[in-house]
Amino acid sequence: MAISELPVGFDGLACSKEHYRLIITDTSTVPSRQRFTLAHELGHVLAADDQGLLLDTDIYDKHHSKQSSEIRANAFATAFLLPEELLRSETSDMAWTDDAFAKPAFRWWVSPSALAWRLHNLDLISKELCDSFRGMTTEMAALLAGELGSFTEWIDAASRRRPPQLLLRDTFQASKANATTASGSETSG
Repeated sequence: MAISELPVGFDGLACSKEHYRLIITDTSTVPSRQRFTLAHELGHVLAADDQGLLLDTDIYDKHHSKQSSEIRANAFATAFLLPEELLRSETSDMAWTDDAFAKPAFRWWVSPSALAWRLHNLDLISKELCDSFRGMTTEMAALLAGELGSFTEWIDAASRRRPPQLLLRDTFQASKANATTASGSETSG
């Protein structure tokens, strides 16, 4: 997994080959979107949607989101980030106020909109509550949850580029074993 600046209009990409899988998400000042994109791309990799490079333009675009592989990747990301059993057990007796809603939204690092839709789709909140909570920003959820400091750290982390650590480690180890040069080319016999 890597975080890098991607061209405008691209949220993430997944690449699958025989011996490696790579997911890259765009740097972002909206960390909950970045996290959902990462889970979405993982869904593509696990479903083997493409054996080459799969570029996802705006995963929230209406036309793009109607493709079956995109529906499946979005469903995976939602279930992965907000498992039904966890939601049911932790929210079953909840009195739904803005403060009560903000805490799990921030604790589970998802956008209030994503959490509201998931709770509504599981019949845990009404459509009216869903619509009300969907208007809350992640920043407002962090403020209501008393986590504004953590939220700014989260934005900072999501905004920084991060190379694919395992790929770098493996390349370095191959270089030490003289299986490759530092530039990635194979050495001759």
